[in-house]
Amino acid sequence: MFSKLSLSLVGIKQLVALSGLAMVGFLIAHLLGNFLIFSGPVALNSYAHKLHSLGPILWIMRLGLLFMFLMHFSLVIYLVIVNKKAREHSYTVPIHKKTRSLFTQTMRYSGLLIFVYIFVHLFDFTFTPHTADNSVIDGVYYGLYGHVYNYFINPLRSVFYIVTMFAIGFHLIHGVQSVLHTFGFYHQVYTPIIQKISWGMGAFVAFGFSIIPVYVFLHHHLGWEIYVG
Repeated sequence: MFSKLSLSLVGIKQLVALSGLAMVGFLIAHLLGNFLIFSGPVALNSYAHKLHSLGPILWIMRLGLLFMFLMHFSLVIYLVIVNKKAREHSYTVPIHKKTRSLFTQTMRYSGLLIFVYIFVHLFDFTFTPHTADNSVIDGVYYGLYGHVYNYFINPLRSVFYIVTMFAIGFHLIHGVQSVLHTFGFYHQVYTPIIQKISWGMGAFVAFGFSIIPVYVFLHHHLGWEIYVG
């Protein structure tokens, strides 16, 4: 019975790791698409139009990604509950919080923040149409570009977005390193390199996404003209 439970937990951890890696791939692709905001409304809106031209395929991809996220979140919650019960029935000395890494202590909180943000993001950008007044800047309609612009000139929204992006960055660092442990991979040379790469990926995602609201906020308050080239 114990061995079967152990095997099932290993399988669950592997599913968590694989679903996490899939979402990392999406994050990087999504960020590269978002960088088009620096090229102006034509570039960003053209990119959005190409995505929407996929029709049902786009929604299948969205639903698949949402399913992946919900599965990842649910399995992590299950593992937390199982581990907590195991500690309660264990005769071993519990690990003191100070001996755990910063990432381990904050993963559950960053995970909850990310969970809330996903649904806020879906409501604000996926289910809110980009054809209303929220896409108008100085009397000119700018589509998705205008929607993003008007969203981030609000300092509270920008701060919430930036905090969440750094939570995702930290989550990513810990997640990539956990994948190595989950699949039992260790190499004296390559493991430290992969760990450094995880830090680079986390920083790229955190700062990459965060620079967008900072750019929009400065663009608006410094009165820069919108590049439409």
